[in-house]
Amino acid sequence: MPTHTTFNDEPMSLVVSDYRTEGRDVAVLELRHPHGENLPEWKPGAHIALRLGSDDIVREYSLCSSPANRSVWRIAVRRAELSRGGSDYVHARLRSDAVVEVVRIGNLFPFEPARACLPNGWGESVMLETCRGSSCFRILSGI
Repeated sequence: MPTHTTFNDEPMSLVVSDYRTEGRDVAVLELRHPHGENLPEWKPGAHIALRLGSDDIVREYSLCSSPANRSVWRIAVRRAELSRGGSDYVHARLRSDAVVEVVRIGNLFPFEPARACLPNGWGESVMLETCRGSSCFRILSGI
């Protein structure tokens, strides 16, 4: 997968099919194609860039769903204490049935198969899906 991929030089509009909160400051969004089509393939470590609001705020979020399920992309957005607009927008404005624009998908952190994964803290949910993408892994966690 290239570092960044655009969609025929046009953003891809997706629907927030599920919005829920996890804890006090994390929003989990599931994004689907509005006509039920499969979403582009991706590999563990990938992220998507969302255009948020009319101010052209673009923020990148790691995909934390299963690459095998092309019907949905899941992201988790932590509300940043010193937000520059992105996380505040997601938490205040996006809900189920909202439409968001994905301007690109990228993978700056491609996953190399490993024998052990050491997830810890905030990135653990992303790491667990990443490890599931490997044919040879063992998850070691202090939880």
